[in-house]
Amino acid sequence: MQLSICVIAKNEQARLGRALGSVAAVADEIVVADTGSTDDTVAVAASCGARVVHFSWVDDFSAAYNFSIDHARGRWILLLDADEELLENSLAEVRAAIARDEALAYTVMRRDLVDESKPDVYSKMLHVRLFRNRPDLRFVGRIHHQFIQPLSEIAVREELRVVPSKIEICHYGYAGDQREAKLHRAARLMELELRDRPGQFYYLVELGRTWLALGDARGEKLLTEAAQMVKARHPQAVQPGGMLAALLEHVLASDVLPRGFPLSLEAANDLAQRHFPNSIPLLWQRGLQDFKHGRFGPCARLLERIIQLAKTDGYDMLASFDPQIMGGRAILNLGVCYVRLGRIDDARNCFRQLLDSPQYQQQATANLKAIARLHNAG
Repeated sequence: MQLSICVIAKNEQARLGRALGSVAAVADEIVVADTGSTDDTVAVAASCGARVVHFSWVDDFSAAYNFSIDHARGRWILLLDADEELLENSLAEVRAAIARDEALAYTVMRRDLVDESKPDVYSKMLHVRLFRNRPDLRFVGRIHHQFIQPLSEIAVREELRVVPSKIEICHYGYAGDQREAKLHRAARLMELELRDRPGQFYYLVELGRTWLALGDARGEKLLTEAAQMVKARHPQAVQPGGMLAALLEHVLASDVLPRGFPLSLEAANDLAQRHFPNSIPLLWQRGLQDFKHGRFGPCARLLERIIQLAKTDGYDMLASFDPQIMGGRAILNLGVCYVRLGRIDDARNCFRQLLDSPQYQQQATANLKAIARLHNAG
């Protein structure tokens, strides 16, 4: 048996069939760990040919994932969430990946949609989802699970590789109207995680941002603690990963930082340029800072870079973000910068690109009319 698909689910009768159907052609088995469904999730899983195992929920996603993997019999594991699907053009990629001897694991690209009616509007994030079924490859973390031992260390020790792949998964979890409920659930689990293992930079930043998104001022205290770790060059904090980028984004987006906050705007900007030159959220925030201070030339160059990175998929895929900041919003703002710089033909070109956009057509049309009035007046 080559490939086991492992899924955890609770009350996912509406979406589970899509997820399991997407992997049916490549799976040797599907293991669904049900964590206490009260709807027809178990019946849907069984109808798709899955083997259902029952897990008593203990407020720990890693424990649930590990339980599902413990029941898998394949040589390889592909983790899939109930609100995801494997894209059809990735089936051959999966088959080719599990035939290679030198690979320990593979990164896959996850498309994060914000609106199911707009399947072409998404950002991409890299995840390790396909890996060998070995007892030392297990997770820790009540939420946002991570491998207990970093895969890179195992790969170096055993002369194996963690290989980038072209496998793509579509994620629908950010679409819909359940965002606030999900944030509350995530915050509760991260509080428990930090109670169990205090001082984790990743969770200090993530819980801090989550609390602020929910209007809870306690988030500032956690982000201050995380920023102090960066200033002190704590090993957890200075690795150029997704949570450092998220902390820098928070600093760059803040109009006023709390008194005594350990990272200044200038320091955050320097770290962003040094460690994350291809991070679209950080390029966006730096551009907003430039625009706010009338630096339209630098702002235009940052927006041009964003648009180019989006065209080539060359941006950092460390975390999900609003895809509009590399789409219509970036083009609209670039057009405004060009107007301020006197580059009228370039501005017109930007606004004309948006005339078929339901979201930005009105603003683009208004800007083109304003340019025409100025031209006629001149």
